[in-house]
Amino acid sequence: MSSGRGPIQFAKQIALRRLDSHPAWPRTAYRLECEAADVYQDESGQALKELKDNGEIDRKDINVGGTQRVYFTRPETPIPEPEDEIQHAVRQFEAFLTTCGYFGNLVTYVALCKIHDELGDYITGFDVLPEAPRPYLLNNPGREPDAVVLLPDEKVPIEVYNGGDYLGTNTRKHSQLTDLSTNPDGSLPTNPILVNHRSDDDIKRSVRNMNGLVIDTGLILACENKHDGIQDVLETLHLERRIDFVPEMETADGVALDGSDYDDLSRGQADVDIIHPPSKLTPAADDLPDQFLQRIRGGIQLQYVNSIYREDHAPMTSDACFVLQEIYNILLREGGHTRQRIIDKGWDKATDRYRRLKSVEQRKPAILDETQSLLNRLRDERIITERNGELHARRAEHPQQDLTF
Repeated sequence: MSSGRGPIQFAKQIALRRLDSHPAWPRTAYRLECEAADVYQDESGQALKELKDNGEIDRKDINVGGTQRVYFTRPETPIPEPEDEIQHAVRQFEAFLTTCGYFGNLVTYVALCKIHDELGDYITGFDVLPEAPRPYLLNNPGREPDAVVLLPDEKVPIEVYNGGDYLGTNTRKHSQLTDLSTNPDGSLPTNPILVNHRSDDDIKRSVRNMNGLVIDTGLILACENKHDGIQDVLETLHLERRIDFVPEMETADGVALDGSDYDDLSRGQADVDIIHPPSKLTPAADDLPDQFLQRIRGGIQLQYVNSIYREDHAPMTSDACFVLQEIYNILLREGGHTRQRIIDKGWDKATDRYRRLKSVEQRKPAILDETQSLLNRLRDERIITERNGELHARRAEHPQQDLTF
């Protein structure tokens, strides 16, 4: 669906349609329903605001299972009874999303295991670790990340959110990412990644300032073996198109995992050798949606490209790294380009973004020679591929589909 007034008008129609069939409708379910039509929460939120400003709807805070939840109603509509059908469905849906959270941690780790299988022989020091207490590794930040990726000179704690909220800087996950970021004294380079279905620009910029990254998968995944009966709830809330069901994750040794098992590992209630080394779970990645794998792959590969700048370089190579980052972002978004074309586009983007490069125009040929060398390095490490005279980001989509960086 195109951007602008069209999506907002569409979202208004959905909201009023729901109130035609029921006196009060949950805001979260409405926002997720809009997402199934590619109308995201900034636009659906604006639609509700305009309807409220026009006096067509009102907000009601309703107690659902002891917790206040936001609904919208027509202004004259009273609060529905506690055992209302929709409130009952909301309780079941929220319990379902809790178990989806555990499953999200597991499937993200499975995706990371697959990426390790692809890159582990080409990047020295690249490793993937499952959720577990790691005070020795992360300098005891008081957090147990949902997974850890080790790059040659950096530690990358991974936080996962597989729920329905559209994440911003006011969420608990942002606090966790902040806790896991590099120490103020710089003694421990830990640059976090957030994996979620979608997030706003503020959290992306904030995590980028931590030398981290946000990966928007666009998907909420659930284990199809664990949710008998949830289909009726999803249909009641018009969310049957918003959840992607995948099978249990099966290890190379034939152990089936549904998500809560992964959480048990972090609490010492199961043997972590079930899922480590990463080769134990690489085969399970065949059951993951291509979009999920490609965006996580794009995020990890982009984080690696960004990390090259933070290696110990001469100024010329550091300048080339700025160009390299722009090149890789373009390849993730646009697909293949000839070397000369992508280098020209990367230089133009980098000089627009980095004032430093505008002052060293006289050194452009030398900087671009160094950029060529870095591209050869990425080709040798399988971060990019070169075929038919064009460079491509290897089997990846950009992790941030709605941003220019």
